[in-house]
Amino acid sequence: MSKWIDDSQRVFLEITNRCNFDCIFCPLGISERVRQDMDPRLAFSLIDQLQELGFNRMIYFHVLGEPLLHPSVFDIVDHAAEAGMRPILFTNGGALTERIVQRVLASKVSELVISMQTINRQSYEMLRKTPFDWDTYLSRIQAALAAANEAEDGCVFRVSMGIKKTDTSHPEELYFAEYESLEQIKESIAAIFSQVEGIDLTEAFSALDARGPENMPIIHINDSLSLSVKPMGNWRRIWQDEPVSSGHCPIFGKELAVLSSGDVTFCHIDYDGRTAIGNLTEKPLMDIINTPQVEEMSADFISGRSVPRGCKYCRGVKTKPAERSR
Repeated sequence: MSKWIDDSQRVFLEITNRCNFDCIFCPLGISERVRQDMDPRLAFSLIDQLQELGFNRMIYFHVLGEPLLHPSVFDIVDHAAEAGMRPILFTNGGALTERIVQRVLASKVSELVISMQTINRQSYEMLRKTPFDWDTYLSRIQAALAAANEAEDGCVFRVSMGIKKTDTSHPEELYFAEYESLEQIKESIAAIFSQVEGIDLTEAFSALDARGPENMPIIHINDSLSLSVKPMGNWRRIWQDEPVSSGHCPIFGKELAVLSSGDVTFCHIDYDGRTAIGNLTEKPLMDIINTPQVEEMSADFISGRSVPRGCKYCRGVKTKPAERSR
């Protein structure tokens, strides 16, 4: 068995890196990877391999791209659920037509995370380039939440809203909207859930008042709906100019990500596959992650002795700058 799989709390599966949006906060616009859908057979094979390795935790359909654009998304998601995993599907919300919403509710998705990220018309128009306006976008999400609330049995629909977390290196860059007040966020939440019959947002508003949006936990509104508001960093700036030689990463060893190309990487933050250690089209997962080289590299990074080559320029590594090469 693999220690990496034993320790991983989640696996990220990017079934496509194509998207119907072009958002300024998303690194898809600067990614150098070819836009492609993952072959469904490769996705099924990965899920089968994870099952054989004893993985039965969360599988996130998310890195770059819009998963609902993949023609076989529901077949893949259902296969993961049947393999004993908890599928969590991410969407920007733009593809949530009535037909797609019913497909989601009929599938074995455990949770649908609607990554709105913007909190109102102004931030939507400022941050997102989309094929439709704010009113159309908002109405689709409102209808989706109402349908989830009315469904007798189905997955939880979670609305995820983002606010700007200050980037001290590039504070002037526009990558998320700064909120003006708690009341502004509350008004936005109320508008988003306004079509849900019998909705009670008291707990959500109390959490905002008590902890602020920077520290707000996921709020379970009812059995079908939940809400999260969280600070969002500058993902396009995850890579820095200066390398580091030692340090630690809070998520290293706790997850794996598989890109649409089949590349296996250390984490979902690595949007271009710089940390790739192998490709599933060439080798089984076990032969990629269970090698002496990967085990040694992992042990050295976790102990703080050295940083893997693909992570040396990541701003997520907590360490001091490395000495320049002579």
